[in-house]
Amino acid sequence: MANMIPKKLFFFIASFCIPFTLVPSNVQAEASLFQNKAEKIHVNNRILATVNGKPISVLDVMKKMDMIFYRNFPEYAGSTPARFQFYEANWEDVLRELIDKELVLADAEEKKIPLSNGDVRQEMEEAFGPDIIHNLDKAGITYDEAWNSIKGDILIKRMLYYRVNSKAQTMLTPQALKEEYEKYAKENVRSAEWNYYMISVRDGNEEQGAKTADFLYRQLSENPLPVEHVEEQLKTWLVNNTSQVNISAKFSHRDQEISEENQKILAQLTPGVYSKPVAQKSRATNSNVYRLFFLDSMQEGGIPAFDDVKDKLKNHLLDQAINAETIQYLEKLRQQYGLDKAPIRRNVTEDFQPFILIH
Repeated sequence: MANMIPKKLFFFIASFCIPFTLVPSNVQAEASLFQNKAEKIHVNNRILATVNGKPISVLDVMKKMDMIFYRNFPEYAGSTPARFQFYEANWEDVLRELIDKELVLADAEEKKIPLSNGDVRQEMEEAFGPDIIHNLDKAGITYDEAWNSIKGDILIKRMLYYRVNSKAQTMLTPQALKEEYEKYAKENVRSAEWNYYMISVRDGNEEQGAKTADFLYRQLSENPLPVEHVEEQLKTWLVNNTSQVNISAKFSHRDQEISEENQKILAQLTPGVYSKPVAQKSRATNSNVYRLFFLDSMQEGGIPAFDDVKDKLKNHLLDQAINAETIQYLEKLRQQYGLDKAPIRRNVTEDFQPFILIH
């Protein structure tokens, strides 16, 4: 059953939602230097919160962070400065998650949610690999600590499935989906996209340039060629012709990116057809350049089709409903256990530093 639960359901669990700020580029660049330094992390251990009679200490927070750290950044397991940076950035968030976790576990215990040892063992192997003991040693975590933490995470997932996901699913009604689509369509009107080439003819003698452009149009009308073959054919068609002919790379532009003049020309074409030559002013020389347009393809604009976006909209609505239901569920638990008005630092001063890096 746990494997069927979408991960987005558990956004508040520390394993999934801590805003990892661990590895800026300077940490990555100097990781090899960290291994040779003798820094140590001093832990100012004390009780930070009590939930349902269970105290949560700095060491409890650190152990949880060690698990998160190892599962996400195993390559930095031996780096004391990297681990310290992770502790500093995330300890308050992890404390909040541990408080919420204990509240949900208390609810799960009351509801007697089933959980087998096999479920926990499977999750342990997925988290730490088949060589569990060795990898736990590297992470600085005991087997019992890892077992209890993962067991708690599984119970939380199952509890949230019962308490949150089932309610969120009922909010995903056809009417809600229709309204979401109307809103999305209004905000995501697409303009047409034109894929085209230009063949430009330049000549110091503008009359000669116009003749060359007309000649090319007749040849391309009588002998339609894919634009990528035109350049080779020009060697045969323009023997002893002094006009300069250039074929552009393919342009891919939306309506607002094309001049009104060029858009009118393209609108008269069907894919695979060349336009008659048109005289346009060169920005560089202010002389006439004669251009033939070739329309490769055109994608119609308008609103996205419902079938193209319905799955995306369903997921978005479900995310919103799950988030709202989870917040409401946790608020009820905090009220039930008298933690709804308790500040996160209720047992420590504002300048409290749970971790200090000692050189």
